[in-house]
Amino acid sequence: MKMIKTDSLGVTTSLIGFGAMRLPQTSDNAADIDAEKTQAMVDAAIAGGVNYFDTAYVYHGGKSEEILRTTLTSKYKREDYYLADKLSVFASKSADEMKAMFGVQLERCGADYFDFYLLHSVGRERYEQQKAFGAFDYMKKLKDSGKVRHIGFSFHDKADMLEFTLDNHPEFEFVQLQLNYLDWDRMGAKDIYRVARERGLPIIVMEPVKGGALAKLPDAAAKLSGGLADRGGQAAFALRFTASLEGVMTVLSGMSSIEQVTGNINTFSDFKKFTDGDTKLVSRVLEELRKISLIQCTSCGYCLDGCPAKIDIPKLFAIYNDWKNGGALFPAQIAYAGFDVKADSCVSCGACAKVCPQSIDIPAELAKLHEAIPNFDLIPPEVKENLAAKQA
Repeated sequence: MKMIKTDSLGVTTSLIGFGAMRLPQTSDNAADIDAEKTQAMVDAAIAGGVNYFDTAYVYHGGKSEEILRTTLTSKYKREDYYLADKLSVFASKSADEMKAMFGVQLERCGADYFDFYLLHSVGRERYEQQKAFGAFDYMKKLKDSGKVRHIGFSFHDKADMLEFTLDNHPEFEFVQLQLNYLDWDRMGAKDIYRVARERGLPIIVMEPVKGGALAKLPDAAAKLSGGLADRGGQAAFALRFTASLEGVMTVLSGMSSIEQVTGNINTFSDFKKFTDGDTKLVSRVLEELRKISLIQCTSCGYCLDGCPAKIDIPKLFAIYNDWKNGGALFPAQIAYAGFDVKADSCVSCGACAKVCPQSIDIPAELAKLHEAIPNFDLIPPEVKENLAAKQA
C-alpha cells in the first residue's frame, strides 16, 4: 500500500482512504446498511493496508458511524487505523444541539477520540450558521480536550471563500477538498487546490470519481484508451489523477462493494503517478464528456431532507444520466414510471439547490428531466409494445 507521511500532523496514512458514505444497502432506505458485506469490505481494506476511515453524523441516516463500531472499532486495535468524523452543524437547530452531537458520535463509533475531526461542509451558505453556533471555537476546544487529535474542515465553494476561511481561522490543520479531473477547470477545483497548497495545508480528497460518474464514461470516451475499457480502469484513472497531486495525504473512495475495495487496493499497492500521456488523455476524455449534457450529481443525498415534495432527486438524476450516457430511452421511461413522486412534483422552493455541494440548479434540472423523458404511463399501449419489441 502506498503510504504518505505528513510531518506537520505526525501521521502516516494510506494514500487511499475508506469513505463510509456509500456503503452497500439491503433496501432503498439509506439506513439499511448490509452489515455482512460492509464487514467483508472493512476486513479487506485493513488487510490491504488501508488505515484511514471517514464517516459523518449524517451519512446513511446516522448508521454509517454505527456500522464502523461494529465492523472496525470493536474488532481492530485502535492504533491500527485513523478514524475521521465530522461536525455536521447543518443538522443542528441550536448551538447546544450541535455540541451534543460530538458525544453521540463517539458513542456511535465506539471510540474514545477521533484522529481527525472536520467541520462539515464549509461554504458561503453554511458559514454564518457555523459562526453563529460557535462551531469554530468549539472545534478548538475539542482539540484542546484531547478527544480530537487534528481539526480541519471539508469545503464546498470557490477559491475566494477558502481564502477567507483560512484567513479568519488559522487553527485548522488540514482541508478536505473535492478534486477530480472533471471539476478541475469547470468547478474551479484547480483554484481551491492552489489556495491549499499556498498555505501548505495537507489535503484530503473527496469525490475523486465524481460520485461514480468518472467510472461510467460514455463509450466514445472509454474507447480512447485500452485502460478505460471497463469501470475499474476508469475509476483507477480518476483516482490516480488526484492521488498524483502534491500535498495530498489520502484520497477518499466511497466504496459500495468488495470489488471496489480490492480494485482500489490494487491501484494503490502498485501506484503509478500520472504521466504526461495521462494528462493528454484527460483532455481527450473531457472533450467527449462536453458533448453530453449530464447532470453533475454525485448522489450525496444532501438535497433529500429539505424537499417538501419528497422527490428522490439523486435517483432521478441517475436515470437521466444513464440514458444520456448511451442508454436507451425505453428503460429510462420504465424506470421513471416506477416513481410515485416524479420530477414535476417540484415546487421550485430552492431548498435543495441551497445545500447542493455541486451548485446544481436542481429545480431547473428536474424540469428538464421531466420534459426529456416522456411519461411512460401516458404512452399508448400499442406504442409501448413496439418500443418493448425494439428494445428486446
